Amino acid sequence: MKANEFTSCLAKRMVRFVDLKCCSGISRKRLVEKLVYFDRFLNGNDFHSQLIDAPIVAQYLEHQAPLAAGTRYNRFCVVKQFCTYLTESAPGSFIPDSIPSGRGGDVRQAHIYSRDEISSLLGAAASLSPERPLRHMTYATLIGLLYATGMRISEAIRLSTEDFHQDTGLLYIREGKFSKSRWIPLSPSAQRAIKRYMDLRSLSPPDNPESPLLLNLWGKRLNYNTVSGTFRELLVQAGLRSGKGPGPRIHDLRHTFAVSRLLKWYQEGADVNARLPWLATYMGHVDIANTMVYLHATAELLEEVGNRFEAHYQTTIKLFND
Repeated sequence: MKANEFTSCLAKRMVRFVDLKCCSGISRKRLVEKLVYFDRFLNGNDFHSQLIDAPIVAQYLEHQAPLAAGTRYNRFCVVKQFCTYLTESAPGSFIPDSIPSGRGGDVRQAHIYSRDEISSLLGAAASLSPERPLRHMTYATLIGLLYATGMRISEAIRLSTEDFHQDTGLLYIREGKFSKSRWIPLSPSAQRAIKRYMDLRSLSPPDNPESPLLLNLWGKRLNYNTVSGTFRELLVQAGLRSGKGPGPRIHDLRHTFAVSRLLKWYQEGADVNARLPWLATYMGHVDIANTMVYLHATAELLEEVGNRFEAHYQTTIKLFND
């Protein structure tokens, strides 16, 4: 990144801040996009100090007031991180308190799909109008892949044929969120499903290592808006959406994967706390706290947690009595 992308008196420090944050996997582009608004504000208000003070932060918040609460919150968080960074070399610099995100009452509850609901969705995908023979297989494979791996829809869309390694059963995710790439192992059933799709997929051009793994009707890479619209249709056909209200989302498949993985570990008697970092890595998170957002207390999960607690309690009582 060039220093002239920032033009205020704190431009050089902003560059060093961005470089430091990017070392931890943060997207440079997104970070610059948010911080540059503060940089321009400092320029526009003839700010020349090397220390951030409370009045300038208050003015910036007032300047951002007309924006949506979520946008204002995201931009402010970057400013707060920058202020915290400044205190390392300038202890007198001001660190603002957090502000409300404005999302408290608007956060949608994730829908955790049951196995029957996944079967219904796959059945609905199989009945899609076959404008081209590959269409219903594409959506069935996409849904199965999201359910089995918990990958982001954007990551699935960006997959190329070379990213599936049949010899090892691994799938390569190229530069997911935070520009981090990763390998994810696939279950035997997921491997078989992708192999079946690729056998059919090989009959539809383009068929080279760099070509999209999942094709749309025109033999090109899937488009997110088209996928979202088609998925809503499948929800209606599967009886999971009435057409009124928001209904379940395609992103909820990622939540479902996380909960299902946690439930399976409980059922296997595994040390869940020790394995949570595995789940974070598999899902492409840079912090385990991000993974915790996807772990929801379903009835099945609560039952398994209760069973484990009861077993531990009984063992403790027995040891105490002995």
